[in-house]
Amino acid sequence: KTIGSVAKRKLLADPLNTFYSTKRFIGKRSSEISKELLSKYPYEFDLTEEKVKLICPKLKKSIDCEEISAQLLIRLKSDAEKFLDAKIKKCVITVPAYFDNNQRKATKTAAEIADLKVERIINEPTAAALAYAIGKKEGNTNTLVFDLGGGTFDISLVSSSGDDLDSFSVVATKGDRELGGDDYSNLMFKFIVSLIKK
Repeated sequence: KTIGSVAKRKLLADPLNTFYSTKRFIGKRSSEISKELLSKYPYEFDLTEEKVKLICPKLKKSIDCEEISAQLLIRLKSDAEKFLDAKIKKCVITVPAYFDNNQRKATKTAAEIADLKVERIINEPTAAALAYAIGKKEGNTNTLVFDLGGGTFDISLVSSSGDDLDSFSVVATKGDRELGGDDYSNLMFKFIVSLIKK
């Protein structure tokens, strides 16, 4: 199992067995995924069951997105344990604010596969606003969080009445679930190719 920059280099040589941006599909049902979105990826999807799976020709099987996410978490856990020189058994995971219960449950399952106990799942904009507000002692505040990730671009309004986690809540969130760093990269790639062809 190859993860990170080495896997990114492998993408060019073996696109059907190299998976990325699987967070877009974790916990999603096959009926919820558009063919247009699927066409953006070189690897293939198994939509024969209720849950979206990825087809891995090398292993000759379909893989749950939770298994892919678990491999990333195992690597992160290992790196953190080396850095801290301590065993890690518990974690807090952040997810996009728009994640539904199925997506949150699938994310928790991925952590459990990685042998991590999830203490809490926090919305990403809440975590960002909390990190910004810690120690500021500003009382009641509203924070506008812009989140440009690999797969999404979201804006969230987070309200807080203090500087502890329970005082934060996402008032509103909106965004494009199919417009993220990957999409920017793809558009730039297409633009550069069109310039070269000219």
